[in-house]
Amino acid sequence: AIRSMFSPGPASIRSVAVMPFTNHTGNSEQEYLADGLTQLVIGNLAQLKSLRVISSTSSMAYKQAGKPLSTIAGELKIDGIIEGAINRSGDQIQVSVRLVRANEEHVWGHTYELPGVDLFKVHSDISEMVATAIRLPLTDAERRDVTRSQGVNVQAQEAFLRGLHRLNDVRAESLKRALNDFNEAIQLNPQFARAYAALCRCYLLL
Repeated sequence: AIRSMFSPGPASIRSVAVMPFTNHTGNSEQEYLADGLTQLVIGNLAQLKSLRVISSTSSMAYKQAGKPLSTIAGELKIDGIIEGAINRSGDQIQVSVRLVRANEEHVWGHTYELPGVDLFKVHSDISEMVATAIRLPLTDAERRDVTRSQGVNVQAQEAFLRGLHRLNDVRAESLKRALNDFNEAIQLNPQFARAYAALCRCYLLL
């Protein structure tokens, strides 16, 4: 992880939206990485009781909307916005993320460089750093949950993230393909709890 920066002064942020991460890979087939990381960060932050986090359904509605962040913050009635971007060169992944207040004032920013497609190492760190940046009071249990990074092999991660991406498209054809992705992730890692949960959600939608 490199190039982390906090702004001085209190943040006063108790509600946030995680905007869809931008795919800067130049390959539309890599969109699942950006969407998957967006949902992982939302899911992790949503565990914190003292922070209101906008649902992924509402956040994804702003994908490619082209609206200023201050306008989005006003529409969603939130204090802060998290946005990010993913770039990829072979197996090298770069993730840039920042947190801004509703008035677009910078609070925190960081760039991660990963030697492989292991986004599970990133999403828990992003959540922890956001909580630190906004001085969010955490219980011991919340601190353990938000910093825990489940050990999942890269192939299972990629299958899981593809499934999450397809889960956003609620058409039956996409959901059936998502089922295959989640089952593949489970076969690769039978202890992958998030994949089982996503599989259940997929069946419910079908």
